[in-house]
Amino acid sequence: MEWSCRLAARGPARRYGLEAERRLREAAGGCGRARVLDPVAAELLRYREVREQYAKVMGAGAGAGAGAAGVGAGAGAGTGAGVQARVG
Repeated sequence: MEWSCRLAARGPARRYGLEAERRLREAAGGCGRARVLDPVAAELLRYREVREQYAKVMGAGAGAGAGAAGVGAGAGAGTGAGVQARVG
């Protein structure tokens, strides 16, 4: 009798355990994404700001420097916006 009760209780207990593990994994995944992507997005924003300042300085001095900075600014703006969209 004891053996059959133990066997009958395993099904619901196993389902509960798997569901609890899934919830914990999802919560941990959310924390990991926030811990990784938030600093990366902030760093990309700072990098873009510095690059824009550099483009202003180089754009005032030489035409060739402004062209090179313009290409980089376009590529970085898309990257930063994409990361910010995923984080938010």
